[in-house]
Amino acid sequence: MLPGLVDLHCHVYPYGSAIGIPADELVQFEGTTTVVSAGDAGANNLAALRRYIVAQSRARIYAFVHIANNGLSAFPVAELYNIDNAQVEACAMALAENPAPVAETPAPVAGAAPAPDPRARAVCHCKAVSVGMIADAVALGHTTREAVARATRASTGCGGCGPWVDKAIREALPSASAAA
Repeated sequence: MLPGLVDLHCHVYPYGSAIGIPADELVQFEGTTTVVSAGDAGANNLAALRRYIVAQSRARIYAFVHIANNGLSAFPVAELYNIDNAQVEACAMALAENPAPVAETPAPVAGAAPAPDPRARAVCHCKAVSVGMIADAVALGHTTREAVARATRASTGCGGCGPWVDKAIREALPSASAAA
């Protein structure tokens, strides 16, 4: 047996998130004893994850807290389809009130890292579409979400990125760059 294996991305909040399964049913097939819930819970249901799932599970569970106040939502409407669900202040408060199951993000490595390319920022994770790909589509005359979707496939998966696609289109339009 190899001790210390951790599943860093799983969904172990049954009945609380769209795709959660019980951790104790999962770990026996993975050969792990520790899992990290990848955004199943947000500010509105993190305490319930801690009380009803973490406290009653034999597996060690940590959690990345979703910025959407409701965590992962039921399909077909994604939790961030309405960007107003992203509640930064409520997320920060939930982190402060529920420190035990929360996994901290790794500290940055010492030394200056190169600045990330803003064109590489992901907009649509389902179809791996970046800001740069949308900007290129807009430069070719695709200036609506539907046209960009045909050109790049952005927002044709879960659809949760729609508002972000619209924002990337607005930022890529010539009038937006002239105003900047």
